[in-house]
Amino acid sequence: SVSGTVTHVGGGATTQNLTVSGSVGKATPTINVIPTASSIFYGQPLSSSMLSGGSASVAGTFTWVAPSVLPVLGTSTQSVVFNPTDTVSYNTVTTSVTVNVTAASASLSLSNLSQTYDGTAKSVTVTTVPAGLSYTLRYNDSASSPVNSGSYRVVATVSDPNYLGSSTATLTVSKATPTITTAPAASSITYGQSLSDSVLSGGQAKLGVNHVPGAFAFTTPSTLPMLGTSSQAVMFTPSDVGNYNVTGTTVSVTVNPVPATMSLSKSYTVSGSNLTSNVVLTAPTGYEVSLDNSTFGGSKTLVPTSGSLAAVSVYVRLSALAVTGAVSGTVVNAGGGATTQNLTVNGTVTPKSSGGVTSLANWTFETSLPSNFGPYAPEVGTQTATAQVRCVHASSSTSYAANQGNGSAKSFWSNTWAVGDYYEFRISTLGLSGLQLSFDQTSSGGGPRDFKISYSTNGGASFSDLRTYAVPVSAGAAIVWYPSPVNPASSLSFDLSSFGALNNQSSLILRLVCTSSTSLSGGSLSGSGSSRVDNVLVTGFSTDTTPPVIILNGSNPETLVYGQNYVDPATASDNSGSVATFAITGRILNTVLGSYVLTYTATDGSGNVSTATRTVNVVLNASNSNTADSDANGLPDLVEYALGGNPTGNSNQILPSVSEEGGNLRVTFEARTNDPGLTIQPVANSSLSSTSWSSAGVSKISSIPVPGKDGFETQTWETPITGASRKFIKLDITK
Repeated sequence: SVSGTVTHVGGGATTQNLTVSGSVGKATPTINVIPTASSIFYGQPLSSSMLSGGSASVAGTFTWVAPSVLPVLGTSTQSVVFNPTDTVSYNTVTTSVTVNVTAASASLSLSNLSQTYDGTAKSVTVTTVPAGLSYTLRYNDSASSPVNSGSYRVVATVSDPNYLGSSTATLTVSKATPTITTAPAASSITYGQSLSDSVLSGGQAKLGVNHVPGAFAFTTPSTLPMLGTSSQAVMFTPSDVGNYNVTGTTVSVTVNPVPATMSLSKSYTVSGSNLTSNVVLTAPTGYEVSLDNSTFGGSKTLVPTSGSLAAVSVYVRLSALAVTGAVSGTVVNAGGGATTQNLTVNGTVTPKSSGGVTSLANWTFETSLPSNFGPYAPEVGTQTATAQVRCVHASSSTSYAANQGNGSAKSFWSNTWAVGDYYEFRISTLGLSGLQLSFDQTSSGGGPRDFKISYSTNGGASFSDLRTYAVPVSAGAAIVWYPSPVNPASSLSFDLSSFGALNNQSSLILRLVCTSSTSLSGGSLSGSGSSRVDNVLVTGFSTDTTPPVIILNGSNPETLVYGQNYVDPATASDNSGSVATFAITGRILNTVLGSYVLTYTATDGSGNVSTATRTVNVVLNASNSNTADSDANGLPDLVEYALGGNPTGNSNQILPSVSEEGGNLRVTFEARTNDPGLTIQPVANSSLSSTSWSSAGVSKISSIPVPGKDGFETQTWETPITGASRKFIKLDITK
């Protein structure tokens, strides 16, 4: 608005003032150029878009009408206002501009990239910024999540149209390791056999609760375990090795002694009178007794009748459990109120090889009875006359004794141990390899704990180390030995087969050397601390690989005339000087024509085997002629052979019988049935002079086995004679 005063002055008159007022309206500017809006990203407000280039008829600026608005993706029209600088004189002016909103950038992070196969699909975890955006995943360019183990290239891409973004990583699905829930069972083997001879059965592996198919096998199938039961490693190989790792466990394998060949028995007689109770016969260790030479055992009981005992034969033999070497003892005959009678028995058990295994030396200390440092010979083995053991101590005050053994009465005991003291075993390994060493050892609490096995092949001038070991303990304490049974917790065994330097040595020294001053209880060695060994066994394998030679002698094939006995002339020899076994298998039936094969198998003491075969042809006669008549009785040898006769003797009684019954011509004869190459076929004709006899109309009506004559039966055949003036029947015999 505008107001003021109009003043009237002059004329000598009083000045007069007149007040006036009125209003003037604001002008509206004209927008000459609409401004341009810069692009913004989705999620940004209009205030982030810069307005530039606009102009109007007066000075001023352009601003957004609603600067906080978040426009949608794409192009949209938005309002702007022109604000004149002179806001008194000019009005604001509103217009529209075009704004372009582009997709915003988003970030994606991938995690859970290391997973383990379990048979289910594996997906990665995706985190987006901003949070909660939708996305797609590709695994090696596939939309499906992988199941199998392996490495997969993962690409995550934002699928929200308002955002752009992707990320790449590698997903690794590792193989799973199954859990062996049930270990397989291993069958027992015989000493000298390898683990590959033991059959693994059963066993199960799982992943979670699911069964994993696969197979168990020994980790080292060529290992030759020692006697007794030992823990051996097995591995489980899954059928699906692409998704599962091979894993392992242990099983117990029992190695049994090589079966012994029982000795022949000897006998003695027991009788008595005025007896008041039963008489008990007790065999010593390594022997067994029997009252019928059939059923043997450790003891037998004789029951008197009215106080009397008639003479009874008692049989004694070495048992299968007898140790190799000389075995002696006393059969005790006690009871009945009579004076006990003892019978001394002596025998020898020869070491038996299995696959070339040889027991070189076995120290039981039951007869050597150590009382000083030695040497002492082994009681059993092939080197009882040459092998030696001794125990060497630096201290002159050491005591030696044959104290309590492990499962036996005696062992090799000594005290006052120091570092460097040792047990020493001297043997020969000429012609042998694959050495195995086993023994039982225990120490007192103040006795030695730590040992090593060393060897020398130059008479002791120098030694090399093989293995270290610690004396076994039970619950941290010394293991106690008793006369019976053997405590397996003290047993140690070492496979020395990988040390080739031990093989084929005329003189080999093995030592068990104390290596530390630490006692079994963990303290220091004491003067009274002791250690002992028992049941020391050294075995090896013969390096002889030459099999025996089988000499057949005679002919091959051989011809044997019907009824003659065959005496086999074959022999076998071996470079070692003797053949362990020589067996002939096969059977010749000297009354059945044909070819027979005999198989010869020879085995030497090292387990080397050779075989040979011979064919024996059983023929009718020396000329092998079916028409010959060896006994000149008018019957060809073949006829006598076919009809159950003897080609070499008069057999007229074998002739067939002929009869007529019910309009049929019948023939009955004894027929050989144990020769598949022999044919007996009845044929008929109405003319004897005909050359065309036929089996048509000739039928078998009965066949009955001949009692007491295997391979023969009585056959009856018939052919109709109705309407014929005459009829003939004959036997066609071919071989």
